[in-house]
Amino acid sequence: MLSEIRRIFGPTFPKSQKGESLTQDEQRALNVGAILAGTRSEVCDCLATAKTSNIRKKLLNDWWGVTSPETAVETLERLKNQGHRERFGIILNNASEILDKIAKNELIRQDFIQIYQRAELGLIDERISENYPREVELFDKHFHILDEYYNEPEEEKRSQLFEQHISLFDDGETFSNCMGIYCTIIGKYEEFTTHTYNLLKNLEEIHKQGLIAACEDLERINPAAWDMGRMVNVARWCYDCRYISKEQAWEYIFSAHKECALLYADWEEFGKAYVIGRALWNADGMLDVHIDMYKKLLIDPKSPWRLVTLKNNV
Repeated sequence: MLSEIRRIFGPTFPKSQKGESLTQDEQRALNVGAILAGTRSEVCDCLATAKTSNIRKKLLNDWWGVTSPETAVETLERLKNQGHRERFGIILNNASEILDKIAKNELIRQDFIQIYQRAELGLIDERISENYPREVELFDKHFHILDEYYNEPEEEKRSQLFEQHISLFDDGETFSNCMGIYCTIIGKYEEFTTHTYNLLKNLEEIHKQGLIAACEDLERINPAAWDMGRMVNVARWCYDCRYISKEQAWEYIFSAHKECALLYADWEEFGKAYVIGRALWNADGMLDVHIDMYKKLLIDPKSPWRLVTLKNNV
């Protein structure tokens, strides 16, 4: 598989034909995106990726929903401020417990809620809490009723439940809003289980490749590298398409590097965290490609990671 992918995309570490001169700080920052760039045979010695804008626009549209300067900035801001790191961090911080329950088919929604509560993280978004304080109060008080209503498959019985309990929710609109809050929690739970199953499916490859020795090792990994690595690449692709300016692109890229330089000791630690993030994100069988690129970046003499350290004070 790896040889076929390289044949399609080209050399492992291609060089830019533009001869752009980068500072060491710029090289460091671009290298935060080197794993993904490497799997796509994109240059890491130039802000532009050397791919045509039509290819970039299709990728951004198909994978990211980016079609304009406005959606480009929205996407980059989401990666910068949210991304996957909170939900991935929840899974990794409780990996031993969660994976054991998943393996035994014992994980339930209440476990998910308790894990969030232990981490002192809110399941309900701040915007919802501010705009619907009454509904949030009723949701907390009558969660079991909303749960029963949601899981009742027969329309007639759901109508009976609604008539039976509507007085507890003041009126139909309030009940509907409470159900909306419930559905956002269910959505988070479904994402939580999906990413956990992805990790479970990728565990054998992670073990085989020597990234971790035991599940407990996962609990010491900060998954922010996954979001920051993608943010660097998305910023470059958006620049390729002229959705954002050169200055904007570098602003996001430097922001990603600053975050990673604070969190990780070196490229090896950063890269491992990025690969674990990829393992959580998808179980498509392509993890070995990203692990292979991670290892090549560490040891290949032509690797851009060999030119600069992650931290600028080393």
